[in-house]
Amino acid sequence: MNPLTWAFLFLVHQASLVFGGRLSTVVDKTEVVLKWHADYDDQTVLFSVSLSNNKFESFGIGFSDHGQYNHSDMCIFRNGTLTDYYINDAYEFEMDRSQDCVLERFTKNSFTFRRRFSTCDPHDYAFESGATQFILAGMYEKTWNFNNNMVFKTMRYELIFEGEVEMDQLERDTEVFTVLADNALVPSEETTYWCVVRRMPEHVVSRKHHAVKISPHIVKGSEHLVHHMEIYQCMTDDQEEFSGNCNSKEKPKQSKSCSHVMAAWAMGEDDIIYPPEAGFPLGGLDGRQYIMVEIHYNNPTLISGHIDQSGFDLTITPTLRQVKDIRKV
Repeated sequence: MNPLTWAFLFLVHQASLVFGGRLSTVVDKTEVVLKWHADYDDQTVLFSVSLSNNKFESFGIGFSDHGQYNHSDMCIFRNGTLTDYYINDAYEFEMDRSQDCVLERFTKNSFTFRRRFSTCDPHDYAFESGATQFILAGMYEKTWNFNNNMVFKTMRYELIFEGEVEMDQLERDTEVFTVLADNALVPSEETTYWCVVRRMPEHVVSRKHHAVKISPHIVKGSEHLVHHMEIYQCMTDDQEEFSGNCNSKEKPKQSKSCSHVMAAWAMGEDDIIYPPEAGFPLGGLDGRQYIMVEIHYNNPTLISGHIDQSGFDLTITPTLRQVKDIRKV
């Protein structure tokens, strides 16, 4: 199974402000099901992990938001215990001083644990609005090296905080702005990654807004080429606008800071909608000014001469919602 084939899931909104989700994948022929329930009142997320067999010596669930395995937070279950680790720059496991992965119960092929939205550990990932990068890793032997050939892993993007929202539940003052490929000439190559860096509209830069819905904008005729897309927040404001091949030498070096994942979409999926209480913060005097869209074109028949203008539509509102940033709830 392609680890980049993500599926955004339906989360249930309950009166007690509890949201839940589920993902399933395969790690080296072992079927893995991860379920979670986020409780706003308790400020925790309860995770349940089920494996189709017990052939792994240990199994880990990790969290991040930058698309890489290193610099990630990970909870590893081994022999009836759960340990909180950090994957450092050299892809080595470091045990956290503060153990914030709390094991609640386990069986031969499953375990359940709880984590707070935000902890005091600088190495811990803070659960917030926007996409979370889940890392699922099975280990056949104990190792301190995440790149050991006995460690099998995959990566998935999901929203921990999401709910079904009808259009009439959106604020009356919502508007939409787009970030699209600028007449991208799709190369006659099987795989191409196209990057678009854009400054947000001036009124968003100057006044904080919440993104309440992020929708794929796939132009007619490109449906068979656009395989998946991601949208990132740029963490520095010294950006230059750009639309081109992500591997081009002309891509501005400062765009490396466009690494904070806001959302991810895969072919066949629907809009990404935040629950009525939450929104993704954009702009404002203390916010960031630029965002980047990365489009993966899958062109196995090597079509040439195709022009594309796909990307994302962002529905935003200046009416800030109750949960402005999950890290600060």
